[in-house]
Amino acid sequence: MKKDQQKLIGIIAAILIVLGIGYVAFEGAEEIQEEVMEEAMEEKEEAAAATTSAPRYAGCTPTLSAEKSAKPRGILLKWSTCEDADFEVYQLVRSNTHSNPSYPADNTVHSSGNKNAANYTDTGLVPATTYHYRICAVKQQAETRCSGVASATF
Repeated sequence: MKKDQQKLIGIIAAILIVLGIGYVAFEGAEEIQEEVMEEAMEEKEEAAAATTSAPRYAGCTPTLSAEKSAKPRGILLKWSTCEDADFEVYQLVRSNTHSNPSYPADNTVHSSGNKNAANYTDTGLVPATTYHYRICAVKQQAETRCSGVASATF
């Protein structure tokens, strides 16, 4: 049996053992199974280390949602907050003429230096009009991270 075939069978055997389904025996199977299991454990440990060492709010890119609001009448916007120490301000931009608003080119409808601020209701809107929004977290050194677009019809 070729080395590649043996390794493939070893991988399959290791999977079957992990799943508790069975065991495949051939010459050198135990060594290949041990090698495959060790590689899998190393990869799992590396992935776990990478996950735990990454900052929870890496890059401080917010997410945004938009929905029509009854009280107050308008569009309620909610976003994830930025926990980075160098956070400066949120800038909420809006467009009703195109579906991809950008900061700073489009109309800023709300600005907040409170890093815990997580919502805003946009009021004074024209009925039956679709509005497109993007929230941007501006950090020191003018680094800006913006959410995807959220849209709602008033």
